Amino acid sequence: MGTLVFVEVIGRQGHVLDRQAVDTLPCTIGRAYDNRVILDDPFVEPHHARVEQGADGGIVLCDLGSDKPTPVDDKLGLDCMLGRTHVRLRTPHFHVPEARVDPFHGSALGRFARSRRAMFAALAVGMGTIAAEAHLDDYDTDLSSEWSRVLGVFMIMLVWASIWALVGRIRSHRNAMLIHMALPAALILPLTLLGSAMQYAHSIHPMPGLLSVGQLTIATCSLGLLVATHSLVVGVPSGRRAALTGVVTSVFLAGLVVAGQTADRTEFSGHLEIDPVIRPVPPSLLSTESPEAFLARGEELRERLEQDLADP
Repeated sequence: MGTLVFVEVIGRQGHVLDRQAVDTLPCTIGRAYDNRVILDDPFVEPHHARVEQGADGGIVLCDLGSDKPTPVDDKLGLDCMLGRTHVRLRTPHFHVPEARVDPFHGSALGRFARSRRAMFAALAVGMGTIAAEAHLDDYDTDLSSEWSRVLGVFMIMLVWASIWALVGRIRSHRNAMLIHMALPAALILPLTLLGSAMQYAHSIHPMPGLLSVGQLTIATCSLGLLVATHSLVVGVPSGRRAALTGVVTSVFLAGLVVAGQTADRTEFSGHLEIDPVIRPVPPSLLSTESPEAFLARGEELRERLEQDLADP
């Protein structure tokens, strides 16, 4: 006789702790050792429930305390709590979704994620780039300020990676902390080189408006790529959805930056606009002394000053 029902014990994180294939009915569930499915839960009775065939030929779950049957749907199954244990019943006809796309299979991201040397190298290169940039910005800064800058960037990356690791833990039961740290670190060197090239081009051919637009575009594209890659790591089903997540996030943040800059420029502009009024100087404020008399008075003051300096 084939399998009639599967009895699964589900953990707190949603993953299956135990799965029993039942091919004969009835099947009892409880703490006693003569049960077909044994639950290690002090809140479960020795013989707590029974899986059996109902009057209509379907599978039902009966609570032995109330003897009230609950049908097990062929396509939806049945989820219930026995004591404090999450028990799930599934029939062989239960609908299983298609497999997720594995971003680590046969891709550059997968090779990068499987190589701890590559991830540690990305971290080292990224932190070294930050340290070199801090040193080249000002040669007069002491070593402690440079290390403070490197530590600040590292802490920001640590918080960013921790958020993604938490999302991955909730979504796919895998935190992958190291790769979430290495991904932003891998972008630091190319972005620094690209920014330096733009600054050099700006020094040769000044382009203040184009430079700011270019920097915003590069930052937006980099953030979108980073969010899309993190999304693949945490288990987003497809590359298309991950790319859409990156685009929406980066465009939203870029819009906030542009809106903030626009508000800074226009917030008080209407209150500070004052129409200039030109009025003639009244004659009482104008000097009536001739140029010759003015020069003579200046010469007299100069002689008096020299005499005062010469007196002991």
